This record gives sequence, C-alpha cells and structure tokens, in this order.
Amino acid sequence: GVWSFTAPLSNDRAFYQYELSLYHYTNQKFQTLVSSDPYSVSLSENGVYSQFVNLADESLKPTDWDSHTIPVVAGIEDAIIYEGNIRDFSIRDESTTTANRGKYLAFTEQDSAPVMHLKSLVASGLTHFQILPANDIASVNENFSAQINLTSTVDELCAINTAAPVCGVESGSATLLSVFESYDPATTDAKLLTQAIEGLDGYNFGYDPKHFNAPDGNFASNTDGVSRILEMRSMNKALHDMGLRTSLDVVYNHTNTSGLYNNSVLDLVVPGYYYRRDLTTGGVMNATCCHDTETEHRMMDKLMLDSLVMWATEYKFDAFRFDIMGSHSKTSIVNALAAVKAVDADTYFYGEGWSRPNEGYEQAGQNEMAGTEIGTFNDRPRDTMLSASLFNDAASLNDQDIMRLGLSGTLADYQLQNKSGETELGKNFSQSSYAKDPADIINYVSKHDGATLWDKLQYGLATDMSVDDRVRAQNITITMPIMSQGIPFLQIGGDLIRSKSMDRNSYNNGDWYNLVDFTKNTNNWNVGLPIEFENGKTLADIADIINNPETTVNASHISFAGDVFNEFVSIRSSSKLFSLATAQDVYDRVGFHNTGAKQTKGLIVMSLDDGTGLTDLDTSNDAIVVVINGSSEEQSHTIATANGFELHSVQQNSVDTTVQGASFSQGTDEGTFTVPALTTAVFVKPQIGAQGSGLAAGVTRDAADEAPYGNTVIYLNDTNGFDDEDTFSYAGNGVYKLDTVLAAGEQSFTITSEDSIEVNLGFTDVSIGGNSVEVTNDNGSFVVNVDTEGSFTFILDASGEVPVLTISSVSLTVNCSALMDSTDAIPFAIAGDGELYVKGDHSGWVADEAYRLHYKGNNTYQAVAEFDGAMQFKLASSDGSWSTQLWAQAADSTAIDDTNLALGVTYSVSYEDAGTDNNKTTLAAGSYSFLLTLNEANPSKGSDVGTMIIQQCSE
Repeated sequence: GVWSFTAPLSNDRAFYQYELSLYHYTNQKFQTLVSSDPYSVSLSENGVYSQFVNLADESLKPTDWDSHTIPVVAGIEDAIIYEGNIRDFSIRDESTTTANRGKYLAFTEQDSAPVMHLKSLVASGLTHFQILPANDIASVNENFSAQINLTSTVDELCAINTAAPVCGVESGSATLLSVFESYDPATTDAKLLTQAIEGLDGYNFGYDPKHFNAPDGNFASNTDGVSRILEMRSMNKALHDMGLRTSLDVVYNHTNTSGLYNNSVLDLVVPGYYYRRDLTTGGVMNATCCHDTETEHRMMDKLMLDSLVMWATEYKFDAFRFDIMGSHSKTSIVNALAAVKAVDADTYFYGEGWSRPNEGYEQAGQNEMAGTEIGTFNDRPRDTMLSASLFNDAASLNDQDIMRLGLSGTLADYQLQNKSGETELGKNFSQSSYAKDPADIINYVSKHDGATLWDKLQYGLATDMSVDDRVRAQNITITMPIMSQGIPFLQIGGDLIRSKSMDRNSYNNGDWYNLVDFTKNTNNWNVGLPIEFENGKTLADIADIINNPETTVNASHISFAGDVFNEFVSIRSSSKLFSLATAQDVYDRVGFHNTGAKQTKGLIVMSLDDGTGLTDLDTSNDAIVVVINGSSEEQSHTIATANGFELHSVQQNSVDTTVQGASFSQGTDEGTFTVPALTTAVFVKPQIGAQGSGLAAGVTRDAADEAPYGNTVIYLNDTNGFDDEDTFSYAGNGVYKLDTVLAAGEQSFTITSEDSIEVNLGFTDVSIGGNSVEVTNDNGSFVVNVDTEGSFTFILDASGEVPVLTISSVSLTVNCSALMDSTDAIPFAIAGDGELYVKGDHSGWVADEAYRLHYKGNNTYQAVAEFDGAMQFKLASSDGSWSTQLWAQAADSTAIDDTNLALGVTYSVSYEDAGTDNNKTTLAAGSYSFLLTLNEANPSKGSDVGTMIIQQCSE
C-alpha cells in the first residue's frame, strides 16, 4: 500500500520533505536521509521540496475547467497525432508574448503563429497533440536567472563556463543568438557553442524523470509551487478548445538517477526496491539509457498505474505515449490501460515496442501487444521510406512490398502478391508484419529523436535532384503514413520541411538546432554542422550534402509543403476507408496493383473498396485508388474492372498544379490511372445514390497466372537429347523449375521446347543468377563442370525481359557432428561478445546460446540447433544494435534475399547492415546446421564475403 496521513488545512501549500532512517545498500550503512515525496503533485524549484496541494482547489483550475468540452474521435483509428516539445512550440516565436515563450501558457495565445498553425491543421482533420514528457525532470535547472539561453550574453556564459569558445573572442555584450547567427554554418562553430551551453540552458527533451506526478516547473511562469498545475491545465484546456485531444509522453521505465546521488528519490525512500538490479553485482541496471525501474515489482507497477490515472483525471490527458514500452510487461501496460479507461473510457495507449533484453516476463513489445489495440511504433515501412528507396531506380522491389504492407496496416495476415508474384502473408515477408488490428499500429517517418524527415532523405536522394523535386519527394514520404491503415503520427514542423541541420539526436542541443518556424520563413537547414549524425557518416559526407545548393529550400517551398500536407490530412479525414477499424475490413477492402515480378519500380497503386457486398462506410464514394509515383517520369497503370473514377476534389483544386494533371481513362472492363512524376494522386469513384460496384481488393492479386511460354513444355536438352525426366515444371509467376541428377564431368545443354523452335535458350539468351554454380559458354550451350555426381536444381525465371537461370547444387543433409570446434581464437572482429548467432523470431530476436555459431577453424562457423517452422533471421552479433550482420544475398543482386531460402543450397553472403530486412526459411521440426564459410579471416564489409548453407542433420 501507500502511506498517507491527514493534516490541518493550514498546511495547504506548505513545502515538506521526508526524513528517513534506514539501511542503504549502496554504502551498506544505517543512516538518516531526507527526500522529497515520490508521489509529489507539486514541488519547489528543482524538486527539492514537495508541496501539500489540494488538486480540487478552484484556484488551480482555469475557467470552465470542470465543464469544458473535450473533443472526441469516432474511433481511435480516426486519430491523427502531432508530436511536439512544449519549448520548441514557441521559444523562438516572436508572435508569442515574451513571458510565455517556451511555456505552457503559449498554447493559450489564440493569435500567435504556432497556435494559428495548429488551428489550420485541426481544420483539416488533425485530432491529437502529443507533448514530450512534461513531468518533473532532473536535467534542467529551473532557476531561470541561472540559465544560459540564446537571449543570454557572452559575458553571462563566460562567467559560468570560461572554456566556452566565445570567451575572449566575441563581444561580451553580444547575445548568444547573435553569435550563432554570425557563424558560417559550414564550420563546427555552432556545434562547439551549443556544446558549451549544454546543461546550462533550459533545453532538454525530458526523458530523465525525477518526480512522475508533478508538472515540470521549467514550463511554468513560476518554478516554485502551484503555477505549474494551473498552467498545465490551461494548456490542455486551450488545446481542447482548439479541437485537439491531448496526449502525454510518459517515462516510467527509468529515472535520472538512483542510489544516494543528487536527484535520487525512489531509491532514498525504499532503497533497492523500485529498480531492476543486476543479479550478480546488485547494481542498478541501465539498459534503457539511465537507471532502470522494475514495474514487475508490485509497488513500482502501482506507482505507474496511479500516476497515469492521476494525469488522466486531474489534467484530462486523453492518451499516453510510453517511452521504451518494451521495458514494461504486457500485463502491466494492459492493466494500466484498464485502470485509466475506468476514469476515461476513450483513452488510448501507444508506445515504443522495441525488443528488450529478456528479463523473464512477457514484454510490451510489438509482437506481444498485437491484438490489444495498444499501438506500437511501426518501424517496418519506416526505414524503407526514409532511405528514399521509392525514388531510386536501383532500389530493391522488396522495399516497395514493405511499403505496401505498411499502407495496409502492417497486418500479420494480410495477403500481398510479393515481388516474385507469389501471394504470401505479411508476417512471412523479410520485414515481418505483426499487427492483428489497425489500432495496433502507429505509422510514422519521423519523431522527436532521430533525424528529421528532410535531413534523412538527403542521404538517399540523387545528388542532381532539384530542390523542387526534393520537396515533392518529402511530400510523398510524409503523406504515406496519412494514406496508411493504422494511426498516423507526425513530428511537429515535419509538414514545414523541418530540419535540425542533419543532427540526429538533438535531445540536449538547445534552441538553435531545434527551431520550428511557424512563420514558414526557414526550415532551419544548414545552421551549423551537426553534433551527432547518422551512423557510418562523416562530417565530410554531410558537408557534401549541405554544400549542394539543391538541398536548400525557400519560404515558398515550405508554404507549398505545408499546404499539400493539409490537403492529405483533409483527404484522409473525409473517408472512413483510410481508417478501417478491423483487420477483416482491411483484408476485404484494401488491394494493391502493379505488384509481382513485372511491376514498375517507384510506383505503388492501392485501392480501397466500398462497393456492394460490403458495409457502406463512405456514402460519398464506392471506391478510392491512391497512386504513389516516386519515379521521375509520368506513369500509367491499368486495373481490371476499374471504372467511373475521377481525381479527388481536393486535388482538383490543389495548391499543387502538377497533381491537377493526374487523370483516369476508361477502357473496356478496365481503367487506366495516369499520374505525373513525383506525385501522389487520390482518385475516387463517386457514389451516385445507392451503393454501387467498387473495386475488389483481390482483382489483381487473384488474377490468373499466365506462363511466359504458354502451354509449351520446355526441357533440359543435353547431348543425349531429352525425355520426360528432363521436363521443367511451371512453378508460377514466370518461374520454371527442374530437379535432376547430373553425372560427374563436363555437362553441356540448352533449354528448348520439343521442336527447339518455340523455345531455344542458350547461354547468350539468359543471364546467370548470382547464387548459381559456375556456368560457362560453349558455342551458345551452357556448360557446368560437376565434381561428383549429385542433385541439382534448375530455376529459370522467365518473368522479365531477359530470363534468369540459376543452377544450384543441392545437399539436403549433413553429418552435424563431423566438424569439431576449433581451439583457435576467432579471427573475425565481431561486435558484442565476439560471437555470431542465428538471431530471429525463433530466438526472440536476441542472442541465444542455443543458436551460437561455433568457430570450426579455416574461417568456418557452424550452428547446430533445433528448428521448427517458418522463421526470419540473420547471422548477427550479440549486441542489441546487431552491429555485425551477415545474410544471404538475392540471386539477381547484392540485396538481401527475401525469398524462402532452400534447404541444401549454397548462398552467397553479404556483410552489411540490412536494417530490419531478414532472410527467411521454413524448416520441418528437426536438427539443422547453419554453416557459414568466409573467404577471409576478418572480412571488410561488402558483398560476396563468403557462403552459407542450411542442411538437416543426418546424425
């Protein structure tokens, strides 16, 4: 339970501390300590003292607080969330009253540029505003007079930090803002000055909690006492009055510190109880970033639950976003949701469901939370969108499949025709879909941490792409989550091409790098070299990008991007078809076209059906088609049965005159959609009166498969001719297959029809697949040298203009005890603990000793373990970042192979970061060997570094 006592009313607003006599594990002493109250609802400056407060006191409520109207959404899938930092919202906005800049009360200024911007988004359909953590934190000194901010002078900074680069160099009376403005952005000057201010200013994202239940004083007009309560409530009421529901980012997985350190609270009151501790050393763990709490302990769990109920009840927050949610148990989050729903029935929970180290409980991770309608951030399509793959002619078609799955809500059981023309479930793709309900998914391309969308895209866009086209690419990418099933989530200013000057982790980088300009004069690009940048990149790489004049936007670009963003929010909000409430509705209504082996790169075509036979969700339209053209040319695509479509009325009147040129032309039992380059166009089939025919989700996916050579039978034609045993079977999707035995020696052959006229393929008529055995040319015939008689598989992919022939030697089984472990040190510089593991869904995505690859000598590694069923995996190091990754390459490229790896086939291996892409295979229950053979002892990153083969153990 929680201790409580009743005191006279005269103690109201009095400050207090606890005096505690106890034994503390850190110094192993009995001692007397003083502490603030872990359940504090109000505090003195910097949280030194707690304050007795009656939260029901009328003086702590803005006018009409108890009776004001809170906006509602019909279903949580209708939500569109905009995330922002309270400080970023207004700290540098000149239209906001000086005293309120960076404060709660900035949201109450109805005519300021930031508030007017929010109102314009609400008018288009924005539903939620999420604030970054706003409870009491430890990292910012709340004494405003002691802070060094952009308005401070050089002398004021140098009085505190004599090592700052401006000391003795710049005029002492100059403001730091003026100094920043004077710097050459191509230098490290802004970076070094920012680092000199870190910890002295009022800036921090706030992910370092000290007290969970009290608003942070740094955003209040008075840091001592109850102003924070009234003013946070005023902020929320102002947002509600604008038409926005409010969401609070909460951090219960760690605190700023523990033990006897300054800012420790929980660990002073009940030493050792609230934290996750190392079972060997007893030390507090810091797997999150800081000092990890342990909500598996009942009273820590209760503290979190009570805190959430308090924020919902006393401050009327309508939703909660959980930092590192996977550090909590699924049970804990589900129970907390039930408790909050008891006081606010339409609340919504969502959070970071990234996999965490196994601590013996079911995590609140992506896979575990699927089906709970508690949202998790969706990284599956995110990385492919951020890579600018859609705008790259050489990109993998697998990326487009992953984006399609994202548009359909990343549902595990959604059926999509993949790049090879095969229909498979979302969960079986290389980046496995995991959701069971659209509400499980938060779709995004940027949020507070990580590079902004604009900054990230510049790494992947072509150097010679014009700035106008870059803005169009930005518009396509940021609006893809808006067109997706699930809940769109946008970073504040992303709609205005926000930049942090390529900085990828600006949590403590102050107001210079974190500017959001709602006047649309600047997007904050190239204001100084970044403090922290993308892994694998250098300042020289970034200098090349920022020195490219095509990466600099002007005010008209920013205004254009903002207007286009608003149009897409309006389009989404106009039809329930973009926010389907059940997985079954998605299966029944969402279809994709331009799929399979013959698809056009850079073109995604999605249909949404609302025709007869389905519940009429959109009484204005019988169907919608979204065409996303990421290519540099106009594209047309024809869909069978499509008829009666026209460009959406919003786009007919769009600020983007290019999209106005998108068109639909009617054919016989089909229709063709034509869309300009770098454009997303939305077409509707208006419903005239009663519900009419729509556009079936499976019209393309379920169409009959036509073999490239029709009914013609093809054979492996060697020097002895051919017979029935040499017949290729048609496997579908343009692929022919033959399993046969080749005798030892030189084998020569062609691939022909019976008459050698209809089909007659020789060496010069095909390309050889990347994973094929060596094939040479002898006067047009294929030649393979076979060392010993054995089984071979011939795959002829005739789906493209040039057929691809892959010949694989097949050895299904192996003696798994034949190779002995080597006593030599592993020569490969592997990250983490220095070992490789078969890491995937079979191992919970972590390094498991059962799946470790043992070093066998001669650059050979082998894992022997039990496997059963479909699995996705890579060979990777033990660390959570998977810093060392090896994987099987595709047959026709150096990209990762996203097809089902076959048993007994040798695959070429790459040593690169494949992101969230994985290999996959399906194994019947049994023991298997994963054998990796490297070409060099310690290879450099790249393709073709070795080979991998999966075989079943014969003994």
